Amino acid sequence: GRGASELARQLVAVGVRRLTILDHDHVGPENLDAMPHAAPRDIGRPKGVVLARALRRNQPGLTVSCLNDSVVTATALRYLARSRADTVFS
Repeated sequence: GRGASELARQLVAVGVRRLTILDHDHVGPENLDAMPHAAPRDIGRPKGVVLARALRRNQPGLTVSCLNDSVVTATALRYLARSRADTVFS
C-alpha cells in the first residue's frame, strides 16, 4: 500500500536487486492517491503485482517475486521459511 510501496521503491533505488512482496490486498480506487505507480486500470489487481511491475519498469535487472497472501498465513510462513531473507518488513 502506501508506506510499503515507498519503502520498496527506496530499497531498490539504493541497490537491492532481489525483492519478495507479500500482500493479499488489491488496488482499490481509494489507493490511487497514494500509489503513484498505480492507474485506474489497476483497480482490482493485486497490489504486489502492480508494485512489482512498476519496480521492474524502472530497474530491469531487478528480480521481484510476489505472493498474493498475507505474511501471517501458513502459506506465506512456509514460503519465508524456504526462502533466504535478510529482512522482513510488515
